[in-house]
Amino acid sequence: MTHRAEAEIISHIQKEITEGTLQLPVLPDIAFKVRETSSDENQGIAELVKIIQSDTSMTAYLLRVANSVLYRGVVPSTELLQALNRLGLKTTRNLAISYSLKALFRPRSPAVKDLLQKQWNKSTYLAALSSVFAKTCPGYNPDRAMLAGLLQDIGALPIIEKLAGYPKDVLEDSRSINLMLHRFTRPVGVAIMKKWKFDKDLVEVARSREDWMRDPGPKADLADIVLLARLHCYVGTKRMQKLPRINQLPAFHKLTLGDLTPEMSLSIIQEAREDIREIQKSLI
Repeated sequence: MTHRAEAEIISHIQKEITEGTLQLPVLPDIAFKVRETSSDENQGIAELVKIIQSDTSMTAYLLRVANSVLYRGVVPSTELLQALNRLGLKTTRNLAISYSLKALFRPRSPAVKDLLQKQWNKSTYLAALSSVFAKTCPGYNPDRAMLAGLLQDIGALPIIEKLAGYPKDVLEDSRSINLMLHRFTRPVGVAIMKKWKFDKDLVEVARSREDWMRDPGPKADLADIVLLARLHCYVGTKRMQKLPRINQLPAFHKLTLGDLTPEMSLSIIQEAREDIREIQKSLI
């Protein structure tokens, strides 16, 4: 792709973002229903069962997760009601919304199939790492962190779908695509999260994407968890050479991780290999 063509595409996407005409994805209907039902104090697990049972793939997913190494109890759950009682309302909500996002990455155009799959794989890995780090931090919910990790790059979705309308040489230019995703994923992600009316902490996760020196206050938050996890996603890649060291991040020092060092943070991931694989496998 020529620099001129690249500049024209970037300018066009920027114009649509500024004018609010970029087509944003719609939150899957089942995710919306699960969120609303689980937030209603007058409704409980039984109502969620009715909603989730209408989606066989989500039913199978929640049963599988409830019986996985992450949640399994003494007796395996064989029915959805039993599985949801084990998971609880909040965990069910976070897991159901996370799983529903997968449907958004099914390409409407074959031209971007590989790009969308690659992006989803990256998001599931970030989600898994976010969950693992949340487990080590008192006061943070691993399932909420997993959902946050999945959502941080949601802004990449409409950008990739937009590229489907361009010639093949555009889709094969990984440098230009990475440049566009780096530039637009954050603002588009924030717009999507606001459109979906997600909580402020999740909107902040989208807003803080790769804002390594982010330091809004003395107290750690969910965005700090995902930021720390994101930096670990780049370990072993060329990108890591241009990024700050882990212990240079304000988030690293705010989180209650005990006597954690950069080396120990890598060992946490090593020790949680099975959990990371399990989370990714369940989402892919």
